[in-house]
Amino acid sequence: MNSLLVGAGISDRAAPGDDPVADAVTAEALGYDFVSAFDHPVADAATAQALGYGTVPADGHPVRTYPTYETRTLLTWIAARTTRIGIVPRVLGVPFRRPALVAKAAESLQRLSRGRLILGLGAGYRDAEIRAAGGPDLTPRAKVDGLQDAIAIIRAAWAAPVVRYHGSVYSADDLDLEPKPAEPIPIWLGALGPRGLALTGRLADGWIPFLRFAGPDRIPELLDRIRTASAAAGRPADAVRAVYSVPVRLDPKARSTAGVITGSAADITEQLHSFTELGFTGLDLMPSRDQLRAVAEDILPALRELQAPARPPQPRPSPDGTLAAIHPAPRPRPAAIAPDGPAPDCRHTTSDHHGWAAERATLLVRTVDEILGTHSVGTAALTGRLPGGITVRSDIGR
Repeated sequence: MNSLLVGAGISDRAAPGDDPVADAVTAEALGYDFVSAFDHPVADAATAQALGYGTVPADGHPVRTYPTYETRTLLTWIAARTTRIGIVPRVLGVPFRRPALVAKAAESLQRLSRGRLILGLGAGYRDAEIRAAGGPDLTPRAKVDGLQDAIAIIRAAWAAPVVRYHGSVYSADDLDLEPKPAEPIPIWLGALGPRGLALTGRLADGWIPFLRFAGPDRIPELLDRIRTASAAAGRPADAVRAVYSVPVRLDPKARSTAGVITGSAADITEQLHSFTELGFTGLDLMPSRDQLRAVAEDILPALRELQAPARPPQPRPSPDGTLAAIHPAPRPRPAAIAPDGPAPDCRHTTSDHHGWAAERATLLVRTVDEILGTHSVGTAALTGRLPGGITVRSDIGR
């Protein structure tokens, strides 16, 4: 059976009374598998409302910019205060940061946290927020191209000794980042549009949509797109773990809305279980900080007991009449965020690291050649010699 991952979405707010680091420490003690946090460095009032932040100042004055922590800094502090729980930015907006530096920061956090990072990436949410932070002014199509560029640069920097990549949005010249990750760092995407979903299926390790933006009625179609793209890229149809980011509130007298799952513990458990039947193998729950413990004690045990046995893949007809595998087969729980036992030991032998680096570089070259070259997004060259005398070279767009 595929184990269900259950995380706690903590607030990135920096308002009086907020303490996301303490909340993360509590979440670890309560048995959550990971903690996640939004990435909104310049969260205006519209962003705060869309994300359900609520009101802030006690003095009642309107807020122009919502107070938030910088996400990588917050998660690094959380990693230093915890020992087991996984760490997930939900999701880092690519337009805010250069991909090469994201690769560097991710490797550092992965190393310092002893293998607990999952790198969440997104194409960018609100244009006003991106412009305010000095980011590029991108069309929706260019945002997805930029996300693809970022993934190519980040993964190349983690595996190849020298990276030359020239995409339609982001580039890297003679990039050589050291050290390389001791183990693969999963990448989860929060894409919702057709091109972003196709990109997720081709390249991502996970998909983490937000309930407010992708309701349960849309999930079957969105997951079908991801799985079809995975199969078309030569990957297993269930290669991408689906994790639903869901605000929850315990209140027996209230009913769920489009943005919040509400009710008694039994009501919420039943609704969350229905999401696993849609194909989700992870849930990123977002209770208020005063309900973090109640959700862990009253909902999580029952939810894990109710998890349905994994079904064998069943074909569903596509519009052209062909069949594609849609339902996921069992997948092992990622070791980096397994809830049971101590944090994984990231120490490795030289041969172990060389073997993984060679495998990743080979996969990367194939992926960049077949994916980026096929879609004429950019040009790249990965050149050099990996540890162990393995030569890597790929010229794309030639």
